[in-house]
Amino acid sequence: MDRVREPMNWSAIAAEAFELKLGDLARNRKEKTMETVVERLRASKIRRESALEKEGRDLGAKWAKNMAEFDELQRISEINLNEWFSGQPNAPYGWADYLAFGVLGTNIDDADRDASHYFWQRAVGNVRDERLSSEEFLTGFVQGAEGVFRQVEDQI
Repeated sequence: MDRVREPMNWSAIAAEAFELKLGDLARNRKEKTMETVVERLRASKIRRESALEKEGRDLGAKWAKNMAEFDELQRISEINLNEWFSGQPNAPYGWADYLAFGVLGTNIDDADRDASHYFWQRAVGNVRDERLSSEEFLTGFVQGAEGVFRQVEDQI
């Protein structure tokens, strides 16, 4: 754990592993109570969220390697994910829009959905991709792009 350079919430990682194990145990129980149903579904939800986060990380890294500009990567590396997704986004924009505005350096007063669509079209290939409504996917995207930037930052 000491060799990992990125900030990690080890407690959350352990808690997720425990939830997944409880879900496995619940799935294998012969008698299903509502408690075992909840445990199994909670584990299923965690697996889905983890898959979305991994997809986001992979696409974020791909975008960073192939398309991102230096200033975009610099801005994405300054995002504090612990504070980013708090509450609900201010309508008419969603979290994906706000993330695009942040990466592009767009002042919120000058923001419009076309800028967000342009960014996501380049980054994931489809502005209607349902994963863009997932905080897990967006978090993974930031982590993937930031990971690439951190690897090359001192060489630029």
